[in-house]
Amino acid sequence: MLDATLAVNESQPLLLVAWARDALGSLEGKRVAILGLAFKPETDDVREARAAVVARALLDAGASVVGCDPQAAENFGALCDIEIAPSAEAALAGADCAILMTEWPEYAALPPAAFTERMARPLLLDGRRAFDAAAMRNAGVEYRAIGLGGSE
Repeated sequence: MLDATLAVNESQPLLLVAWARDALGSLEGKRVAILGLAFKPETDDVREARAAVVARALLDAGASVVGCDPQAAENFGALCDIEIAPSAEAALAGADCAILMTEWPEYAALPPAAFTERMARPLLLDGRRAFDAAAMRNAGVEYRAIGLGGSE
């Protein structure tokens, strides 16, 4: 049972990349914003950060990756060479897809308009189930979340 649980935990970040590929077709040349680079909120710890797995897979697929994190952005640079944005709004600007990896309160508080007005395509893949799915969808955001019934 423990091995099965660990296998699921390891594969979930790559599910987000698969969802991005499914929605966008090829990831080649697509701009993907990763919100949250730290292992968990309120820290700059990037050891075992699942955002690194996602970023590397996106880069391998030819995507342009931009990330932001209130505390861990500098540390993340040692793990993965991506563009670092100073804010979520800057990361979302022109993005074809946004992926929430760390549930920082300031990211969960982003209104749907932050996605619909800034992104080239308002596609949000929520790895933490931090957003209100109905509110996002009603505002015109394409929304999928890990563990949310009917979205996987």
